[in-house]
Parts: sequence; structure tokens; C-alpha cells
Amino acid sequence: MAMRAEARAWWAEVEDVNMRERIERRRVATERMAPRRRRPIRRPVERVGGRPDRIAGWAVALGCMLLMVAIVSGHG
Repeated sequence: MAMRAEARAWWAEVEDVNMRERIERRRVATERMAPRRRRPIRRPVERVGGRPDRIAGWAVALGCMLLMVAIVSGHG
């Protein structure tokens, strides 16, 4: 009986040490892999603001598609 208790205590200590080592390895690895400072995220206004030609292109394309749908679905 005493041997079992001693064995359990020893195994708990071994598992505790292994767990601490794993946690420490993960912490070190994540610190090494931590991303550098990123650029700030651009707001939608900043992304679209510099390309009005793109907005105009989408407007023309959607207008053409709407015209095609109107022609195809028209009652003749």
C-alpha cells in the first residue's frame, strides 16, 4: 500500500515537471514567432477613396447586367 502511494506521488511529480516543461517550450516558441508590428488596418474609405474609376466600372457593369435582365424578362 505504501509503495502505491509513493509511486502515485512520484508519478504526479513527473507529470507536473513534464507539464511545466511543455508550457515553457510553448511560451518560448510563441514569443519567437510573435508577429512584428503590423501596419494599421485601412478603413474602407481609404481603400476605395483612391480608386473612383473602379467604382465607376462596377456601376457600369451592374447597369449592363440590369439592362440584360430587363430585356430577357420583358413581356414581348
